[in-house]
Formats: sequence, structure tokens, C-alpha cells
Amino acid sequence: MCQDQSARMIIKRGSGVPTIPVSADHRNGDWIATDIYEGEFYQDTDTGLTYQRNGSTIVTASGKIVQDTYKAVVSQTSTGDPVIEQELQNTLGLTVTTSYVLTGSYGLAGLAGNAAREVEVTLSGLAATDSFDANPTSANTISLRTYSSGVLADDVLLYQGVTYPRRYCILTINFY
Repeated sequence: MCQDQSARMIIKRGSGVPTIPVSADHRNGDWIATDIYEGEFYQDTDTGLTYQRNGSTIVTASGKIVQDTYKAVVSQTSTGDPVIEQELQNTLGLTVTTSYVLTGSYGLAGLAGNAAREVEVTLSGLAATDSFDANPTSANTISLRTYSSGVLADDVLLYQGVTYPRRYCILTINFY
């Protein structure tokens, strides 16, 4: 015999966009406050937006893939920490801090758990012989490495914002 039931559904709430956990069991101690199960709803108390997890993707309740962006003009000289010359976009309100690790290797911290999301890093304005790579090293930090002619090198992130021709590098981090 089938009977109608009334029940309340509780939606998980928290500050910030939800994240995908590193394990399937929330009881083992490695989940953070914003981790959700597949199919679970989550409300960001900062914005009022509601999200859900669809496989390994966080989407809004409407099904749109979530993208947040941090974009800034950056520079670095000698063995100094990289400098955020100008913040261009910061949809999460992050306070990104930088550090010098080794020649051509730097840390970008203050990502407030967002590096645990899918991350896409671009760096424009490099010279033709220069390149970079970037990888999350924790939920809060990304490692950035710069190369000149294939060798780890400092002084790749140049900034000449006042003189002509102007030259600068724009770091963009998209979080999905």
C-alpha cells in the first residue's frame, strides 16, 4: 500500500561556492565545510545562490557551470616575491598573497579552498622565449613556475606600466 508522506529537505548552507571532496566518505575527517555529495544542494550564504554537484562538476541550481575569476597584473624581479601590480577582477573577493620559493618558482596563496575546484591558469604578456606552468598544491595554494628558453628563471614577469612601449603580464585564474 502506497501512502503520501510529507517531509522537509534540508539544503546544506555555507560561505562560498561548494566544493568536491577528496574522498567519498564525509566521516573520515578529510572533508571541508563546503564539500557536497553528488546530487546534494548547497546554498552560498554570501550570495544566496544555490548549487548542486553533478559528477565531478559544481553547477548552479539552473545547471550552469560555475566560474569564478581572479585576474591581476603581476610582476617579479630578482629573488623577490611576485607583486600584484593591479587587481583587474576578483569575483570571490580573495586576498591573494605571493611568495618566492626558488628560482622561477612562486606560491600563490589565499585561495580560500578554491584551488580544490577545477582550476585553469593563464598568463599573458610573456616574451616569445618565455613560458609558465601552474598547479594547485593544496586547496588554498597554486604553484607558479616561469621559464626562459625552457629553463626555470626569475625576471620573466616584467612590468613596464608607465613607459612606452608598455609591457605587463596578466595572470588569470578561472575556478570551475
